[in-house]
Amino acid sequence: MINKYIKIIIPIVIITIILLPGCSSKSNKESKKPAQQSSQKPPEELKKMVSDIETMIADIAKLINMKSSTQQMKIADTSSNQSNTSEQGGNNKSRNSQNQSTQNKQQSGQQSGQQGGQTNSNSSMQQQKSWQTLETKSKDIHKNWNKIESEAIKAGLTVAERKNFKIAMENLTMEINKKNEMSSLKAAVELYGQYASLAKVFKSSIPADYYKTKYEIMAASIEAMEGEWDKAAARMPLLKESWKSLKTQVKVKDEKLLNRSELSMDDFEAAVVGKNLDLVIIKAEIVLENLQQIEKALSKSNNAQSQ
Repeated sequence: MINKYIKIIIPIVIITIILLPGCSSKSNKESKKPAQQSSQKPPEELKKMVSDIETMIADIAKLINMKSSTQQMKIADTSSNQSNTSEQGGNNKSRNSQNQSTQNKQQSGQQSGQQGGQTNSNSSMQQQKSWQTLETKSKDIHKNWNKIESEAIKAGLTVAERKNFKIAMENLTMEINKKNEMSSLKAAVELYGQYASLAKVFKSSIPADYYKTKYEIMAASIEAMEGEWDKAAARMPLLKESWKSLKTQVKVKDEKLLNRSELSMDDFEAAVVGKNLDLVIIKAEIVLENLQQIEKALSKSNNAQSQ
């Protein structure tokens, strides 16, 4: 029972880490370019799409958290009921005192049950609202994709890239409709990975390899959490490749940041190869925090250039 509960809680830690970076599109809204250069900017729909995907990952994380909390309460209630039953079936000495004690516990149990029922009801309502929000954002992604699809093709999006993005987008919609938390999470992460192809053809201010790097870390962390260590390890060469490419593109003056980012990548890989989930969580947090700092530096540099 404990192991099952830990497997529910661990993704929340990883997801919280994952969400530290992101929303680069929001930081770019303040940039102001001359009117004649506005046509060179990526379409606003592109920025909205990545923002929606990141928000969806956050919302799904909250759903998993609510579900794990509900399961924890059920486990606690079951243990309490078993304890009361055991005590009632025990020694019959001091019957009057025992009866009074039993009545007090029953009253306490009833109150606890009522509170638990109210909490479960509130949680159920929150979950329903969250799923509705996810459905809305999923529709928004489809709408924004429709608005930029032809532009993406003209910009150089390949047939394979276009197909992969559409499949990932449709899979996410289907999983949300099924209201499956973990499957929805993995589908959202996969769509985030496919977003890199759009960032590439539209020449996003944040390089496509940034999204690829972050995607490999997210996907590997989830696979490690589910015990799929071979799949997680198979991502490490892809992670190194995308990171190596990203390093050549970023114009960050802070060499220390780049150095510690690379070292954190190595540490994350070692944790995955060593099949140590506790270390994977810690190292994922560190490497993603470093990526967040790189993204901030890139956004700051881009805003300065647009002044």
